[in-house]
Amino acid sequence: MCFGSILFTKQMAKNAWLTATLLTPVFFACHGVSTAVMLLLQVELQAERHLRREAQQEVMRMRSALDSLQQKHRADQAYLNDMIQRQRQSIEQLTRQLQKDEDG
Repeated sequence: MCFGSILFTKQMAKNAWLTATLLTPVFFACHGVSTAVMLLLQVELQAERHLRREAQQEVMRMRSALDSLQQKHRADQAYLNDMIQRQRQSIEQLTRQLQKDEDG
């Protein structure tokens, strides 16, 4: 059995069929596949690879956008927590001042 430029025994072919099958002219010639079919399969393979690359790039863009949104959310949350803390401190300070004025 012929895969690319490597000759496999039947036992090796049984174990390696899925991983060693290559879309190469030698593979197609060994199996009597016409040039037109070979070209069609190669075009389809290139299209699938292109789509896979596009999908991976889209995933990276989405992941980057999600990371940006999460970072903005954390910054907004920190700002709000800081504002709440300042308001509490102001209220406590005013409360102490009022108690001093009432006692004084």
